Order: sequence, then C-alpha cells, then structure tokens
Amino acid sequence: MAFKTFSVNEYPLTADVNAYFTQQQVARKTATESVTSSTTVQDDDHLSMTLNANTTYWLDGILITDGALAGDFRLQFVVPSGTVRWLANGPVSGATGTVTDVDRNWKVGATTTVMGTIAAGTSSIVHVAGIIRTAASGGTFKLQWAQGTSSGTATRVFVNSFLRCTRVIA
Repeated sequence: MAFKTFSVNEYPLTADVNAYFTQQQVARKTATESVTSSTTVQDDDHLSMTLNANTTYWLDGILITDGALAGDFRLQFVVPSGTVRWLANGPVSGATGTVTDVDRNWKVGATTTVMGTIAAGTSSIVHVAGIIRTAASGGTFKLQWAQGTSSGTATRVFVNSFLRCTRVIA
C-alpha cells in the first residue's frame, strides 16, 4: 500500500491513520519476569500482540535473559491459527552455556528451542528475526518461555526486552 498524498485542507481520518501510519506493533516488557524450577513454557506477561489476517510481517526483537549455567532458556513463539509460514533466526538449540551460535530454522506453529544461559547475574542478548505470514484468520502472536532444565536458580527475561512486527507493504 503506497502512502497517501493528502490534498490541501484534507485531514487524515481514523481509517487513514490505521492504514498509512500504524504499520508496526511493538510489545515491550515493562517488568522483569522469572521462572524457577519449571520447564513448562508459560505465556510471557508482556510480549504478545494481535496480528491481522492475510498479512506479512517482519519480526525482530531482543530478549535480555539470564539464568544458571545449567538452567538454560526454553522459548517458543505461538502464531495465529492458520499461519502459513515463518522463518526465524534464533538461538542455537540445546546448547548449555553457549549463546553465540544461531539456528536458521523454518518453523510452523509452536516449536520449542532451548538455548544456553551463562550464569545468574550475567545477561545474554537473544536476537530473534523472521517473517510471519498469517492466513485467513489473524490472532495472537506471543512469546512463551521457561527454563531449559529445571533449576532452583531463576531464569529471567528482563524489562525492556521487546518484539516488533512491522507490516510488509506489497
């Protein structure tokens, strides 16, 4: 969709703002959240948004995490029903203590990835990126996460972590 050229004395209406200006959604964590002694993924309290039907989005985000060396960080993204594809660059799978490698995975639906954490009190940055193409029904896109291995030391996702979905204009 091309940007509209407004005429002199023509003011944008609500529909114009939604169509031309609001092309991205950002979900930002406003508080640090922790999980202790659990490998069952839970919905993140802040990192979710509603995606439109039949729309392509660029996804990028930064997750700021920490946890015990052996605790690790398990994550997955839940996509709207009927999502036809999404490609993500994400953390390496099953890598206790390793945070430098990247998997390039074709993923459909909820697929869990476990990545290493370095130590409690030592933050790691996880960059996620990809393309999401929703089908005939839009819906909720969200992060779910837990510990990779159950640990009495909390695994945390910190305030100011974020996800951003930018609508691709064709």
